[in-house]
Amino acid sequence: MLAGDIGARSLTRAPAGLLKSAEYIEYVFKKAGYAPESQYFNTEVISMDTRKSPYPSIQKTRNIIAEIKGNTIPDEIIIVGAHYDTEYDSPGANDNASGVAALLELSKLLLLRGSLERTIRFVAFTNEEQPYSRTNEMGSRQYANACHRKGEQINAMLCLETIGYYTNQSKSQRFPSQEFDSVGCDKANFITFISSNIASEPLLKNSIPYFRDSVRFPSLAFSAPETMRPVDFSDHQNFWSLGYPAIMITDTAYFRYEHYHASTDTPDKICFDQLAVLTDGICEVIQKLSSEAKE
Repeated sequence: MLAGDIGARSLTRAPAGLLKSAEYIEYVFKKAGYAPESQYFNTEVISMDTRKSPYPSIQKTRNIIAEIKGNTIPDEIIIVGAHYDTEYDSPGANDNASGVAALLELSKLLLLRGSLERTIRFVAFTNEEQPYSRTNEMGSRQYANACHRKGEQINAMLCLETIGYYTNQSKSQRFPSQEFDSVGCDKANFITFISSNIASEPLLKNSIPYFRDSVRFPSLAFSAPETMRPVDFSDHQNFWSLGYPAIMITDTAYFRYEHYHASTDTPDKICFDQLAVLTDGICEVIQKLSSEAKE
């Protein structure tokens, strides 16, 4: 729906697509049985080129939130997030309709399971892509700051970022440095769990075995310094900055996907069978994080 029917979704080039995407996400949450809420905020519409935007200079945009209240430890919160905007004119099937698709499916699966001890929040973020990346107008920064002001206890944040492309072709995978070449994976057939700060280490160490115990899917766990690009290229960085444990779950599109940020990032490139298995595994991770013994 997001990449095939709606297409590009960006305040800078395609604000109508961004609005339709938010409405669709809200619709799916409601259909699943939630009463979703929105966090609205104003954003300056800026451009990275010389073309004058035909749209108003200030526009309202929003994050969409759905929540399952925990039964026994409701004040401890697990956030599962994915951004729904795209890079300018890209339809963004992998970046990041794949993450939003998993987010919506996880919200359905976990609602049906019930009996979750901690509160689970599903958040669709706006304004992750340029020109808003690393600015105060990122949806995830607005949301993380709001949680911090409220003094909420965020036990974990799982960022779903480009999780839809896999291939067994040799030499289809690159890595950000020679340090990681030693893992011996030259096939882009795995998912990666990434942490980059001390507060997130326990979350990474718990999540990856939970995932591996639940599904048969190649996976890697990386603990990389925040200074190593692009490990902080998504919404988890805004939770890291406030001391919240956060990890990014990604297919490492930046290092394997030739359609990254391109007009060719269309639904036919998505590996739906792998995405489905992966989503089941992440569901088990969330379930087990919710029921971990309280420290």
